[in-house]
Amino acid sequence: MASKKLVPEPSNCTGCHSCEVWCSHEHFQVSNLSLGRLRIVTNERQGEFVPETCYHCEDPWCMNACPSEAITRDPDTGAVLIDQNNCTMCLICVDACPFEAISIASDGSVYKCDLCKGDPVCVWSCTRQALAYKETTREYRDAANARAGRGGGKV
Repeated sequence: MASKKLVPEPSNCTGCHSCEVWCSHEHFQVSNLSLGRLRIVTNERQGEFVPETCYHCEDPWCMNACPSEAITRDPDTGAVLIDQNNCTMCLICVDACPFEAISIASDGSVYKCDLCKGDPVCVWSCTRQALAYKETTREYRDAANARAGRGGGKV
């Protein structure tokens, strides 16, 4: 299984939202910030922008919580995926994710980052290299687990 993850490089992010626009276009064929499978979180006081997306956790809270087993892992990319054919739209996964990485579409279905089959459009669309798709360190995963602030899953 692949262990590459999307890793934000906040010091490079200018808040242009290009990653969100390209993501929405890739998955929904429209340029709409609200349909991106990632989001740019703005800290106005600090003047910082942080790209946030799914961590594709080693032990995913969303997958553990899903009663219909609609969330699985792609064995090639390691991406945690939602199978719309098995999803009952109960939204338990939305509540289970400590990173708020699962969104609800206007039709009530849920969606999240799928790593674009191993070639994330958000990475190549960012001219500032504010996102990387790479192997992560134990320190990175420990920090993400601490950020989750609850037991159950593991990044």
